[in-house]
Amino acid sequence: MEANRYQFTEQISEYRYKGDLYLQQEEYEKAGGAYIEFLKRIERHPELFRNFAVFWETLKRRASHETLTAIENRLKAEFNHNEFPEAVCGQLAELFVGESARFEILSRMGERSSVSQVKRWIESRERKGNRWDVYLLLFQTVSNDHSPSTARADKYMVSVMERYGLYAQAIRLISVVLLHDQDDVAARTLFRLCRKISDYADAEAYMRRHPEILDRSDFNIQYELVYYYDFLKDDDGLRRTLNRMKSSAEGNIPISRTLYNFYIRYGMIDEAARQRTHTEKLIETRRKNSAQQEKGEEQEKETEEAVWMKIKDLISEQEHNRQLLAMRELLKGFSHELGQPITNIRYAVQLHQMKMETMEVSREETEVLLDSVLKQTVRIRQLLNRFSPIVSSKSAISTFFVRDRIENILDELESRLKAGNVKVEVKAEETFALRGDPVQFDQVFYNLIANSIEAMKDQETGKIWIIIRNIGKREIQIQFSDNGPGVPENIRKKIFEPFFSTKDRQKGEGGEGLGLFIVWNILKMYGGKIRIAPPGKRGAEFFIRIPAGKEDGHEQDSDR
Repeated sequence: MEANRYQFTEQISEYRYKGDLYLQQEEYEKAGGAYIEFLKRIERHPELFRNFAVFWETLKRRASHETLTAIENRLKAEFNHNEFPEAVCGQLAELFVGESARFEILSRMGERSSVSQVKRWIESRERKGNRWDVYLLLFQTVSNDHSPSTARADKYMVSVMERYGLYAQAIRLISVVLLHDQDDVAARTLFRLCRKISDYADAEAYMRRHPEILDRSDFNIQYELVYYYDFLKDDDGLRRTLNRMKSSAEGNIPISRTLYNFYIRYGMIDEAARQRTHTEKLIETRRKNSAQQEKGEEQEKETEEAVWMKIKDLISEQEHNRQLLAMRELLKGFSHELGQPITNIRYAVQLHQMKMETMEVSREETEVLLDSVLKQTVRIRQLLNRFSPIVSSKSAISTFFVRDRIENILDELESRLKAGNVKVEVKAEETFALRGDPVQFDQVFYNLIANSIEAMKDQETGKIWIIIRNIGKREIQIQFSDNGPGVPENIRKKIFEPFFSTKDRQKGEGGEGLGLFIVWNILKMYGGKIRIAPPGKRGAEFFIRIPAGKEDGHEQDSDR
């Protein structure tokens, strides 16, 4: 097999590289072992599974039946020990389902006792740790014959698929069930599954066939319709659905509380106040009609202050958990990013050594190796430099003026702004001072402005607005916005995560995905925070809040 059979990118792991070499040398079991290790490590990039699929097809043409069986048995063993990411498990099942014998249990799916039979079958495999058979059964079920007689068993299989995170397969199966079974449970299951993958195409296809679902009184269907209209940003549909839910909430405390939470979530404050009053009346009625234990009485009489203290503690705990999660993701991503150039160096050297053992190596080949090693070390240095704003211990604390620092950054980026035909307008109600490391503060706006320039590179002209204003006695708000393409809805919750980037590093577009993560961390050092504005107008818009002192100054507007 030629060395360039597969597309080599920066994301190729050492095990895929070794697998290709072993395959070339016809050491098939070693090649299979290397590719199994490769599968364990592609959680961040499940699209790379296609490389294993191509490898497996090649192996089936070249290796003996005994060798293939040995590799497949090892693959199953690793699968059953949860060594593969969930996304890879589904892809493996889909790849092997056509090669495996069909399970006899599928032929009995239409029998009256089929649900209990299937349940016992799955539970017995799970007790033995045989996840492989369960996955294959689930994938085979989708291609099985379906009829009204198999509906109960099919719905149970959908619940198992959902438990295993096989949402696409679960949607396919429940959509088939709904062709001959119109119960509310199946309908709301379809909507719930679509919500989990943020794609309502199958639910909308069902609604076109059965528009009456919009008027059904089942609370769980109404609950899912709330999220559907929220996904569509359809305020009218959202309000209609919430109004229908009110009848279900008349005498039910949990539903009444759910409705109250929806009102709060969507900013319907007046409706929330009325629903809260109704909920309190329901609680009072229940208290009068049932013998409450003394402890229960005390819990019901909690004061507003105590409730809000609990909420405050919960928010604090969530923020702490968010920071821990961010740190974990940072270390995980840093290890991954740093590991790639190190792996590339190691295996470039190993390949060179292998060539030296079997053939004469030219000076030109050695120079190519050294040049490759130097490029990888430059990449490592660049990665380490990107972390310096949040890990450096050489902070120089001083008092500085916010607007002055922002305008210094604009001066540094002047050539890039002109090249992109981007103008910047800075406005400040008064002069604000901060105390901290000014270099770290510069990094915040360097990243934000650089991101905007990059986002607007395909526009003829661009505009950035930076507005600094006082929003409290000792707090300032900085509104940063541009007229670029904005932030897509599906990634808005991810943009502050470390190593998240929309740029394709495989194509050499750069972008480590650290810019906004560093911005978030630096602002935390200042006791501040940043949030992205709700979607609406064109462009990206961020709001930054920082505790600050205030110095005498005068208002100046500049239009760059």
